[in-house]
Amino acid sequence: MLLKSEILAIAAKLKHGAEVLKLHQELLDLGVTSYYYSVTEGTHQYYNDAKDLVEEKSDCGGLFVVRIASREAAEQAVLKYRNYAYDFPTFCRALASSGVYEYVADLAKGKIAYIDQTGNEIFVEALKS
Repeated sequence: MLLKSEILAIAAKLKHGAEVLKLHQELLDLGVTSYYYSVTEGTHQYYNDAKDLVEEKSDCGGLFVVRIASREAAEQAVLKYRNYAYDFPTFCRALASSGVYEYVADLAKGKIAYIDQTGNEIFVEALKS
């Protein structure tokens, strides 16, 4: 069973996208195997193999996502977030303006899929240690 307090404590430590690999390892150590983030709602959902759910609402909800997705703009948003140029709220706004509706992290496979409003993958980020 996933403990919300432990997951939220780990998530609270993330200050910049460059720290995401450490965050992912700590989540894996707790038994989290994947998580989902809704750009429009500002909600994280964390799952384990048993599909237990822990949900967290961020301060970034209520964003309008453009209908035409841009792979280049989404990749640039991720790159800037990973390189300390964006904080999380700025990252979310950049994703919304690039057409990213949600992203799904598969921690076991080490990847994050950025998805548009129609459910198509805009691109998949391979996480490297």
